[in-house]
Amino acid sequence: MLTQIENEYGVITLNELLVEQIVDDALLPFRGRVWCAHYRGPASALVLRVSGIEALKHREIRQTEKGIYIKVYLIFRFGVPMRSTCSRILDYIGDQIENCLELSVDNIELQITGTLSRKVARRSISFDYNTRQKEKEALL
Repeated sequence: MLTQIENEYGVITLNELLVEQIVDDALLPFRGRVWCAHYRGPASALVLRVSGIEALKHREIRQTEKGIYIKVYLIFRFGVPMRSTCSRILDYIGDQIENCLELSVDNIELQITGTLSRKVARRSISFDYNTRQKEKEALL
């Protein structure tokens, strides 16, 4: 259980599956170019070939005192623009959680763990929602 909302009519319980679905929906426009997977080295590449890219799905979702914290591990296809793609993913997830679910966001982190061309190359690049919000405010 992620959180509960109580009112005079009853209780609404939200769990992690709802947030996982929002993350999956955010990645839909990038199907075939961005995968939710945690690359951990050559052994991970073997699992990718044997079991498919979905075998290494990994994301962390938890409730903190400030709101919902989400960390998603991604693999990008070589040549996909990382900054603009991550900005679109962060904006979508943040908008859905804050406006549709009416929950506060502690932070959303996107950790790029690899890039895929012929083989997966290990990377460690991170984008986060709080920094993205500050960039958007600076532009306004």
